[in-house]
Amino acid sequence: MKNLIELIYSVFLAGIISVFVGFAVWAAYPEPPYPNPTYNYDVEWDVTEQQDIDLQYLEYDKKYAEHRENSAKYILGASVGIFLLGLIAIKSRRFNSIFSDGLLFAGLMTALYAGSKSVVFFFSTDQPNRMVAFGAALAALVMVLIITQIKFGVLVAKPKKSKRKK
Repeated sequence: MKNLIELIYSVFLAGIISVFVGFAVWAAYPEPPYPNPTYNYDVEWDVTEQQDIDLQYLEYDKKYAEHRENSAKYILGASVGIFLLGLIAIKSRRFNSIFSDGLLFAGLMTALYAGSKSVVFFFSTDQPNRMVAFGAALAALVMVLIITQIKFGVLVAKPKKSKRKK
C-alpha cells in the first residue's frame, strides 16, 4: 500500500511539474497576435484591400507555425533537463525516492506533451516538422527505457553463473 501511495504521489508531482513547464512556455513565449483587419462595409471593396488582408493572414500562419515549432522544441528541451535532474537525484541518493521518481516521470510526461504539441502541429499545417515530432518520440522512448532499467532492472539481463565443478 505504501508503494502505491508513493507512486501516486510521484505521478501527481510529475503532472504538476509538466503543467508548470507548459504554463511557463506559454507565459514566456506568447503566440503571435491574430490579425484583426478593419472592414468598412460602406465602401466598395477593392481587390488590393482583399489581397492585403489575405497577405496578413498568410503572414500570421507562418508566424504561428514557427511559434508552435519553437515552443515544442523548448518544451522538449525542458523535458530532457527535468529528466536529467531526476537522474542526478537518483544517483546522488540525497533526495527522497518520491521526488526523484517524480522528476523522472515529469521528464517523460513533458516529452509526451512536446510530442503531442508537435503532432498536432504536424496534422494541422501544410508544412509539418517531422524532426520535432520524431525527437520528442525518441526522447520519450529513451526516457521510458532508462526508467525501466533504473526502477526494475529488466533491460540488461545478468549472465547466469554456471554451476560447474572444477
